[in-house]
Amino acid sequence: MNLRARLDGLWDRERIVAGGCLDTSTRVLWMQAPGGFVDLRLPPGRPDIAGCEALCDLGRDDLAHLLSAEGFAGEIAVAGDVCTWHRAINWQGFPVGPDEGRIAFDAEGRLIETGIHADYVEDWRGLPGPVPFHGVWASGDWRLHLAWAGTLFLLGIGRADQPRASVLRAALVAGGRTDEVALAAQFRALYAMGNFGAEGGRVEQATDPFLEGRVLLEGDPASGAPLVTRRCTFLGHELVEEWTPQPSQSAR
Repeated sequence: MNLRARLDGLWDRERIVAGGCLDTSTRVLWMQAPGGFVDLRLPPGRPDIAGCEALCDLGRDDLAHLLSAEGFAGEIAVAGDVCTWHRAINWQGFPVGPDEGRIAFDAEGRLIETGIHADYVEDWRGLPGPVPFHGVWASGDWRLHLAWAGTLFLLGIGRADQPRASVLRAALVAGGRTDEVALAAQFRALYAMGNFGAEGGRVEQATDPFLEGRVLLEGDPASGAPLVTRRCTFLGHELVEEWTPQPSQSAR
């Protein structure tokens, strides 16, 4: 099996060593399909949202913690043992330079990714399941990337001009004025994983913790038909969006 085909599936990151620092606690899932990928990265220590109704009710520290998450989606290119992830949307804005890694596998089948333009090594464990599908839907300038395998899905919602969440996070940490307009725009972007059931796509983990345990996604992605998402905005207002499939990347 060639490398490109071997990458298709759901991968759970076991650890990363970057700049001499080891991280085994960040929750990282990467679902790679023939048509594209979605990647979700949530740091440990999720905020306690008990007694809150929306993101705007959280304090600076909790919002800053949520803004330290990462998620991105797009397409992959493989040349020899080098993979390049072309990010169409990105929670943290786009990285400086190409996102490229050299791929190898150990004796137990773990995927070992070594950065080419950045100092990191990631160890990934493949999770059992069918080969995923992938599709892209649009609502105005926003894009919804969806990768799914069986009932499990990873989803990313964002814009090509998404600003860096780290800029807002730095302002919160510094104790400056809270910019609710910028925070509302940032949290309209969303990265999540969950499972499809009779009611639709129910979220298990997400960059917005208020969505966890709730049905977000309505519609059958395999049909290539429009999808609907229902959620609350940063200020707690209901947001219902209809997403139109994009012909070049429709589910297949």
